[in-house]
Amino acid sequence: MERAGSVIREARRRAGLSQVELARRLRTSQAAVWRWESGVVEPSWSAVSRAASACGLAVAVDLQAVDPDEWRLVEWGRARSPAQRLRDLQTYSRFAVAGRAALEKAKRRG
Repeated sequence: MERAGSVIREARRRAGLSQVELARRLRTSQAAVWRWESGVVEPSWSAVSRAASACGLAVAVDLQAVDPDEWRLVEWGRARSPAQRLRDLQTYSRFAVAGRAALEKAKRRG
């Protein structure tokens, strides 16, 4: 789930506003907007809605069914030790680097 501060940042960017401009529209400080966007303070959904409105947007909530396979994958990852997770990440990184190299080689061959 996306953090509320990320929603505010996205709305502000879509509107082409700076933090200072959004703060002025909300009658708050730039520091308050920064704290929301950076996750230092979790804004209320009322604040998110007001910020979106100040950017000319509206917030829409969309509830979707959760895929049980995704939860199984999350639980599988949580059951692994930090060392195992690090090895998994290293393996994935090597795989990604090798895949990119193969793609570049194929592009050069034309």
